[in-house]
Amino acid sequence: MASSSAASSASASSSSSFAAAAEANRPAAALPPIARSHPVLYASLLSPPSSQLHAIVARLGLPANDAQVLKQLAIALTHPSWTAQRDEALRRPKGELGFSLHARLQASRDQQEAGQPQTQAELATLGNSLLGILASENLHLSYPNLPNRVLKAALSALVGPQTLADVAAEMGLGAKGVVRWDREAMVESKVAGVRPRKIHSREVLANAMRAVVAIIFQVKGMAAVRSFVSAHLLSRIPLPPPNAPPATSLSPSPAASSSLLAPLLKFSNPKRSLSLLCAKHGLPTPTSRLIAETGRLSNAAVFGVGVYVGTRRVGEGWGSQIRMAEFRAAEDAMRRVMLANPAKAAAAAASSASSSAEAQATTTGLSREELPSATLDHIFGGSLAAEGAAEEGVGTRDIWSIGEDRRATTSLTPIQYRPRPVGESEVVFGSKA
Repeated sequence: MASSSAASSASASSSSSFAAAAEANRPAAALPPIARSHPVLYASLLSPPSSQLHAIVARLGLPANDAQVLKQLAIALTHPSWTAQRDEALRRPKGELGFSLHARLQASRDQQEAGQPQTQAELATLGNSLLGILASENLHLSYPNLPNRVLKAALSALVGPQTLADVAAEMGLGAKGVVRWDREAMVESKVAGVRPRKIHSREVLANAMRAVVAIIFQVKGMAAVRSFVSAHLLSRIPLPPPNAPPATSLSPSPAASSSLLAPLLKFSNPKRSLSLLCAKHGLPTPTSRLIAETGRLSNAAVFGVGVYVGTRRVGEGWGSQIRMAEFRAAEDAMRRVMLANPAKAAAAAASSASSSAEAQATTTGLSREELPSATLDHIFGGSLAAEGAAEEGVGTRDIWSIGEDRRATTSLTPIQYRPRPVGESEVVFGSKA
């Protein structure tokens, strides 16, 4: 009996040693057994291809040969759900995983237990805050009359999950094997009684894009993040149609009505809202006038109504009934007020200027001196600026632990912030109050 147990243990040890020898002698191109038994899990455990990482770094304008940047980018492309897959894989025998893959996964778990982030969670939080700051200040300064609920809806449209997923796909983050995540992961609903659901791939891409924005901030600084957000996100606000008629004293340009934000403005009683707004600014009570009509006695009658404040037409509307046209005219006037964009007017007036500040103006016509976040450019200059300061003998900081030391001096100098005068947007009604 003892001899049989000893023989079985000897055979087990010999088989394990044989498996280890086979693993050691396996060619580099050979796949471990898990690649055949669980191909989806094996593909998710692999690191993103280095060629893809270098391509993404080149698209973002980041240092191509910086190992730290490549490492942070690989972390930014790892969803938090991947850690569950990693831990599940580590419970399997080493021979099934392959000793090299097992060693990488074990090192990742040891680093996570030591406090080093291995997923995009922290970077995505930082990137989401940066996107919210830059997009909200741009929207608020461009459209200062927007109601709070409309501002939130516009913010979600510009830097929300769907838009970020689109930008991530354009950047190549949606390619096969670039983002690591558990396709079977479940997300708990915030609504009581609703069953958990599987996480969607677009949510994963949106999180990866937020993390990439954080890497741009850490490497190139606040100014680079602002340029990226302006070029890839804020520029998605559609322009007025090319066949829009020019503005005249009797017919204002319909650019406001054709804006992306116009459908977000809903008024239950626009005539009352317009009257209250005029009373607030000491303007005459708005009046409605019939400006055109056709087919009054037919089945296809069309009426045009204009809303006037004093002698100025502030809105117009058309409909099959006079009351309908009057409602639309008041709604059009309220939209023109809410979507008044003083920044674009100032940019059009100064379009002939070619200074460096105007060159950095955003798509809405805001100059760098008008953006509150631009006051942080000299503080958060990124690791590239910190390296340049180190070469010049200036104190540096570890940009990967941002916020711990703000005494470093970069090449950017503080700007003089120029706040916009209060009530500048009310020029549309002839009042600066």
